[in-house]
Amino acid sequence: MIKNIENASKAAMHIQFWRAEYVKRNFLEKNKDAIDRISENVLFIQQEVFRVLCGYLQHKSVIEADYFKLFQKHCYMGMAGDDGSPLYVDNFNVRDAFNRWDVPESILKQMNSFIDVSLEYGYCIDDLLARWDMSNILQMIKEEVALPDPPVFQANNQYHKALPENVLTLLRANPESNRAKLSLQQELWLQFNKEQQTYYEYGQMVNVCGMTRSTDFIITGQALSNDFDLEIALQEIADHIVWVIFEEKTKHGLLLNEVETRAVVDLYDRMALGEYGPSYSSARAIGLWMWDYMELTGCSQTNAIQDLKGKGLAVDHAESSSRTLMRLYTRTRECIEKGDVLAISHKPKR
Repeated sequence: MIKNIENASKAAMHIQFWRAEYVKRNFLEKNKDAIDRISENVLFIQQEVFRVLCGYLQHKSVIEADYFKLFQKHCYMGMAGDDGSPLYVDNFNVRDAFNRWDVPESILKQMNSFIDVSLEYGYCIDDLLARWDMSNILQMIKEEVALPDPPVFQANNQYHKALPENVLTLLRANPESNRAKLSLQQELWLQFNKEQQTYYEYGQMVNVCGMTRSTDFIITGQALSNDFDLEIALQEIADHIVWVIFEEKTKHGLLLNEVETRAVVDLYDRMALGEYGPSYSSARAIGLWMWDYMELTGCSQTNAIQDLKGKGLAVDHAESSSRTLMRLYTRTRECIEKGDVLAISHKPKR
């Protein structure tokens, strides 16, 4: 149970950490036949970028920075037709070096393929290749050490998605308005096509009826369906606004008021599906350990469970039955297939 804003912040980080681990394995599952080649290509480009920076710069902080991610961002911004906005590290514009580098066509082509992967999965290519060893994570949970920071979620391929005219409501939440409050705009289209199902993710630039808008929330024309649940929609809108408030205030170092704090705590309690805490983290780590172990060795679930217990890794689940551990593995597979943090318990609390 999440009882305060500190726990809510931890739950938010946990959700992001586990989502990233599920997405990484989703990427591995879909690219298992090419993963060695992808890893070799990433290593080669990393070495090339490092070599170029060392050749152009005597700037220690730049060399120690995550230069490969800076180069990915540089390439992504270039693809987006940007105006050459600087990428500063300790007041040094790294793009000066990248722009002076006569990048071979082969490297640009490879970087474009990396960016396509990032747009599909939401994380940089090197993050997708860097799965955490769940043996280490289970040991951290056992020793009550905080989980590692999740990777930064990047832009995804929904960023410039065009929506049809069956969009019913467009809701704009602007946390940077002059009055420092959320301003809402609503516009209505009554055309609806039941065969079209359109989903929306936070942060898109969308095109609706020929107009491009920066939006935070969209309800599609599904709202005209007989199956539409208004209470669920209202809860989703309220949750989204709370999430925007929390993210924006945290980013700008602003304190939440009492009402906002209660709303954020409630939101993340429900987002965590009542599953925030070490025992649920160990359940997710156990499920991922089994998935990794079976993927590596090709062994059965039964053998994976025997080896898990034999290695003393069944943290908080040492006395669990094989049936329970098999269920954790099954739920883990579903999380990986969806690339999301689904309930891991048998009956999630709400």
